[in-house]
Amino acid sequence: MDLLVFSGDLSNDESRASYQFLAESVDHYFPGTTCLIQAGNHDDLKVMQQVFPYRNCQMAKQFQIGRWCVYLLETQALNGTWFHARVLPEVYQDLQDLQLREDISDLLVFMHYNLVDLKFRGIQCGVGETDKLRQAMLSNGKVRCVSSGHIHQEYHWLDRGIIYTSTPTTGAQSRLPDGRESQEWAGFKRFELFSDGTISLDTMRICEPVKRQGLKSAVSDPVDRIK
Repeated sequence: MDLLVFSGDLSNDESRASYQFLAESVDHYFPGTTCLIQAGNHDDLKVMQQVFPYRNCQMAKQFQIGRWCVYLLETQALNGTWFHARVLPEVYQDLQDLQLREDISDLLVFMHYNLVDLKFRGIQCGVGETDKLRQAMLSNGKVRCVSSGHIHQEYHWLDRGIIYTSTPTTGAQSRLPDGRESQEWAGFKRFELFSDGTISLDTMRICEPVKRQGLKSAVSDPVDRIK
């Protein structure tokens, strides 16, 4: 594994101890592997900056793998809400600079807030200037995939050559439009990057969600869901 990425919502209580626990756990289970992290709407950026960088765990925005560049796109929650965010102004300059880099041919973008609006699944777009940002990514010409966190469930959507996807929940379950919890298994997403600019996505489910009273799991056979 070349790189480990955490795209926000790292803590339940925004405490220094929780971020320290994450940093030490990464160092213990993935020694020597670079880990990039970014803040989500449930994180305290100032507290995070007291802990990171920690050994191989850092808050850097870019990491190069061959001719691929992994770019962590920064957003900031709007005042008074956890659900919507603005794109930081430097993002657009970063995309222009990466477009001009001759040593980079392909981009994998991670961001906390999602750019896809799927109301039938209870997913609302989390970024106010979605059209502007997506157009900037198209104009860049190197963006192959955009992965987000935030919504605690998984989706895949292909639009004009760019894959938009999200990572599965590692904790709290999202709610569907009818009020039921999604019942997705907790897990992680693996990205395999190829030299021809193609990308392979694979979801690794690690444990069944906690069943709440009155709810039945959508997973009847754990083996089928893990495949």
